[in-house]
Amino acid sequence: MKTCKRCRKKRADVVLSGVRFCSSCFIEYFEKQVQRAINGEKLGVQMFSKDDRILVAVSGGKDSMSLWNVLNDLGYETCGFHIDLGIDEYSEASRRVVENFAASKNLDLIVVDLRKEYGRSLFELAARDACSACGLVKRYLMNKVAHEENFSVLATGHTLDDECATLLGNLTRWNLEFLRRQHPVLESTHPKLVRKVKPLFRVTDEETAAYARIKQLNYVREKCPLARGATSLSYKNALNELERRHPGLKKAFYLGFLRNKALFGSDEGFELKECEACGMPTANVGRCAFCKLLERSEQ
Repeated sequence: MKTCKRCRKKRADVVLSGVRFCSSCFIEYFEKQVQRAINGEKLGVQMFSKDDRILVAVSGGKDSMSLWNVLNDLGYETCGFHIDLGIDEYSEASRRVVENFAASKNLDLIVVDLRKEYGRSLFELAARDACSACGLVKRYLMNKVAHEENFSVLATGHTLDDECATLLGNLTRWNLEFLRRQHPVLESTHPKLVRKVKPLFRVTDEETAAYARIKQLNYVREKCPLARGATSLSYKNALNELERRHPGLKKAFYLGFLRNKALFGSDEGFELKECEACGMPTANVGRCAFCKLLERSEQ
């Protein structure tokens, strides 16, 4: 019997990058990685404390459900936030998973239904590029609800894999504006912009899957139909192959970027305005991108 490399007593039932864990030791490891991220280790800034009210964006997938569960287990005050995008059976299943979890844990949950709130599903809002519109809608509504409901922090379930794929994409395009903004902690730069954090940036997709399995979390296993063919998936596949050959490469890649982030310059001095229609922060003159999207969908 192969035993856990930590306690060296129990049977190992989780193997990640050749490292064997028993279930209890893996959960301890996972929680420690999340707590290290929250404490700001290697970041120089704490994400939040037990005094903060945290709005957790939950899609129903393994990463966001794992985030909500681990923050709850670590004793933080959380409320879930879910957007029903109206993507047929996928959105129905996602909403059901999130609502059932909230009910089982007696946790607060805020749901925004696009059809009920704005009279249109995501597909009806986006004439052509639904995937791009989805990101725009999510970013806008997450911040809007966090601000209006007086949450001090907005937490998303982005993992190390997500951050590495985004970093690789930004580097291949030399998108300096995005490279300057990429960080696990995005501070508020406007009174209506809530601090955004990524407490899972130290753990991988594989690790959140193992955590969800051990914790017996129900989550939507089907990939979003809009994600098919997404460039980020190609980047993830390439990084996974590199990680297979060189264990630890992803963490070294991303943490190295954070250490040398100053090389890409600073985005300080960039002033946000307020949308003339909704009043939310925007880089645009006049209406924000979300209000423009609504306007185009009416035409």
